[in-house]
Amino acid sequence: MRGRRHDQRGVSVTTMVSTMMPAFVVACGLAVDGAAQASAARQASVIAAQAARTGEDASAPTRLTGGSGAEEALAAARRALADRGSDGRVSIEQGRLHVRVDETVGTVFLGIIGVRNLHAHADAWAELTNG
Repeated sequence: MRGRRHDQRGVSVTTMVSTMMPAFVVACGLAVDGAAQASAARQASVIAAQAARTGEDASAPTRLTGGSGAEEALAAARRALADRGSDGRVSIEQGRLHVRVDETVGTVFLGIIGVRNLHAHADAWAELTNG
């Protein structure tokens, strides 16, 4: 009888798969979670623009009578953010209403490598000029 030789076919494939799998998971994570972050950035942009427009509209009557309308603009923009449940900052800078919205989304794939959340933000401005 001849001695059996150990069959090593498939060992190199297993090694290749085990080294390529983490790279594949990270690539999927970048695609899926990156798309979620881009979506959050778009949503933040829409919310910021809406809050800035709301603030500008609320201040219009005061501005038409010669006032600055800054307090009305700030209050209305803050209400608009609160109504949407969004985190953000509202300020007046050089006669312009500035709204910054911050969004956070949880990850699906990147949590495997320790990245639990991705952040996005957007800014919008509205001119507060007397007309």
